[in-house]
Amino acid sequence: MLTLPSPSSVWGPHHHLWPPRCHDLLQLAPAACARLARSGPGWLAAALQARPWGLVRQGPRPAGAVPIELQGLGPAQRHADWVEAPQVQACLQPAQLLQRWCAGAARGSAAWPEGLQATGQRLHSVLSTLGLGDAGPTGAWALALASGAPCPADAQAGRSLGLVIRPAALPAPAEAAQWLHTLALAAAPWPLGVTLDSPAGALALAELSRLAQDLCQLHGPVRIGVRDARGEQQLSWAELQARCRPTEQTPA
Repeated sequence: MLTLPSPSSVWGPHHHLWPPRCHDLLQLAPAACARLARSGPGWLAAALQARPWGLVRQGPRPAGAVPIELQGLGPAQRHADWVEAPQVQACLQPAQLLQRWCAGAARGSAAWPEGLQATGQRLHSVLSTLGLGDAGPTGAWALALASGAPCPADAQAGRSLGLVIRPAALPAPAEAAQWLHTLALAAAPWPLGVTLDSPAGALALAELSRLAQDLCQLHGPVRIGVRDARGEQQLSWAELQARCRPTEQTPA
């Protein structure tokens, strides 16, 4: 299990957030940025200077460290690395980023498309109604909201808003389809890409919801792509349910 070295001196009152979860954003200390830039690709130094943030990713976790993904300022620039607790200055969870969005992080800037502020507020309202409070933007959208950077190029190109949901329980395919339909209406006119961060790993809400179109698939050979620390796996509906089932406690 990961431990936080000297919690009071590293993260102060926020030490309970360590270790961070997949899709959390970590603000990197200057020393960490310098180390990452030295060992990473040539574009990384400029990217970290503009926004010193890393996105926690799925992957093996060396003792006391957390795997992160670093994104460049240009398209298709991604670099996988890791950081330790003393190299992290702050942690922002997806739900906190959604609050920033609703509070006006995307308002009043010509770099953000008109109407995007209202989109964030609609998504927040729908997620609250569905009882999905642990949810928010991820990927390039999360980085832009955390660092105050201009709207991601993906938005200008009409690509999907990235949203991650951490549900208390795995939804059935019919419920997943309802969530997807409702969230898509709230996000319009921007397309929405929704990831479920489940105990079994990360999976696309759209892929799970497609099972609702034919209930026979629940008992057939159809398999769902799930990504965890070991990489991409293909699980059946029964296997996915089993992995997400709470562990029963043995009576004392």
